Amino acid sequence: MDPLSQLRALHLPPEPGWWPLAPGWWLISIATVLLMVSGFIALYRHRKKNTWRRAALSELNRIKQHSNSTAQDSIIRCALLLKRVALAIDSRSHVAALGGQQWLAYLDQVTQTDQYTKGAGQLLTQAQYQPADVLDASVTDSELNALYALVERTVKRSPYLRRKANRV
Repeated sequence: MDPLSQLRALHLPPEPGWWPLAPGWWLISIATVLLMVSGFIALYRHRKKNTWRRAALSELNRIKQHSNSTAQDSIIRCALLLKRVALAIDSRSHVAALGGQQWLAYLDQVTQTDQYTKGAGQLLTQAQYQPADVLDASVTDSELNALYALVERTVKRSPYLRRKANRV
């Protein structure tokens, strides 16, 4: 008789299971969860910090869409919106006291433009002192749209303004 025929068939060991996980997979899982949690926290903080910016842009859109309001009313509402934005990015004691050309110079300084003192931003101070009918007749739609665009750029660039305003 052949001694090889008496041997039993080869039995392979069972396939390794996926559970319990190896220590490396536990570390990767924990790191992934921590990254996701920190990402959600950062997103929440970013959205919370920028709530006022979204509200300001929404208010600006409402000002633009008020077709039945006069140009003077729209300009005054833009001026008030800019004052609220400035109060959000700078100290109340510094911003609240500004008016007229000082206010426009402050806006130019923090936005690093001259569009408030030499451009469309001049409408902000003119609207307070002219009668509504005279102002409405002298302000064109393109000037008003230029003011809206300037205010929108100012609100959108506000993170930069926060850093600059503290140095002003």
